[in-house]
Amino acid sequence: MKKFLNIKLLIFFVYVFLFFYALTFKIFPLPILILIYIIITFILAIIFKADLYAFLGNIYLSKGKIDKALELYELSIKNNTKVPTAYLNLGVFRLNQGNAKEAITLLEKAESLNKNIILDKNIKVSIASCYWALNDIDKAIDILENLRNSYEYVNINVITTLGYMYFLNHDYKKALEITNKALEEDPNSAAAWDSLGQIYFAKQDFNNAKNAFIKALSENNYLLESNYFLGVIYEQEENFEEAKKCFIQSKNCKISTLSYITNKEVEEKYNLYK
Repeated sequence: MKKFLNIKLLIFFVYVFLFFYALTFKIFPLPILILIYIIITFILAIIFKADLYAFLGNIYLSKGKIDKALELYELSIKNNTKVPTAYLNLGVFRLNQGNAKEAITLLEKAESLNKNIILDKNIKVSIASCYWALNDIDKAIDILENLRNSYEYVNINVITTLGYMYFLNHDYKKALEITNKALEEDPNSAAAWDSLGQIYFAKQDFNNAKNAFIKALSENNYLLESNYFLGVIYEQEENFEEAKKCFIQSKNCKISTLSYITNKEVEEKYNLYK
């Protein structure tokens, strides 16, 4: 892939050089030079088309124009782009849309094309998340453990996700161990505190769960599970005013394919307290 991209870059720079060289030294009359420029530009547009779609998709994604980015990624892949981020980003979108099987296909293609270490980590975490969505938690754990063992350093997102996978697999001891490692690396990680709260909640250690959820929400007030479970704890304490705040806020949180709490559960509590 790297060789392929280098050839494309070489063609592009030679094209630019020859155009300005011809323009500067007036090798051709200007009308003929413009005609040659249009023809070569058209040819290069065909050569670069797939990668250009991927590049434009990244631009639209960075601007938050999701629908346009999706359209461009699809065009890029349809034209057999060799840019791994096109497959990665579209794969993540497909996962968020609930199509984990298609997402895995796209992400595995991204993995086969990719040579970048940082991108490799992101791809593998995304693939693990797909297996999470398919309820194959053991497979997700295997991917993340192999990732952790393959690199000297993995970021906190990998560690937090791995800890959460052990939680979903009801291995609370391992989940606590790994989640606490994540918090050692970043004591202000909202996701890690959210995971820690859920682990303690499952263990019925409601005091520690409450403290963890409060800390998580102090970092990010839009965590669905932290709001919902903290509301449940306040209900148990008969602190219904605080419970109401949590359940109403949980209604404002995003519910995704990977959410532990369902939309039905959120609606039931919201309707009870609104």
